[in-house]
Amino acid sequence: MSNGSTEMTEERNDMFSGESGIPDDNKLMKYLNGSLPDAERDHLEDQVQQNPFLQDAVEGLNTVGDKADLPKVVQHLNKQLSHLLPKKTRKHDRDAKFGEWIYWTILVVLLLAITGFLMLRFMLKP
Repeated sequence: MSNGSTEMTEERNDMFSGESGIPDDNKLMKYLNGSLPDAERDHLEDQVQQNPFLQDAVEGLNTVGDKADLPKVVQHLNKQLSHLLPKKTRKHDRDAKFGEWIYWTILVVLLLAITGFLMLRFMLKP
């Protein structure tokens, strides 16, 4: 694997590991190849039963005919995932910036309205 794909895999593992309960790629590969120790296999199977996303992932990876192709398939999926995620983040950032401008515009309009009201009130006061 190249350094870029290693970083991408590490980012994906960091993103999906921890509290979410999704195992890393290496553990899934060992499980699918049948080389995961019994205790870890049982724990992983419990995780699969509780997580529909993980169930779909395991089912999809089980459809790969030649288990030697699994690392290539996973690498390809991770690459596709990394291309999809930044697009979503950029859209979110754009929406956040647009929302920020709305608040500033409302604030300026309110300040102008209050200033105009006060000026008229003091100018028209007998």
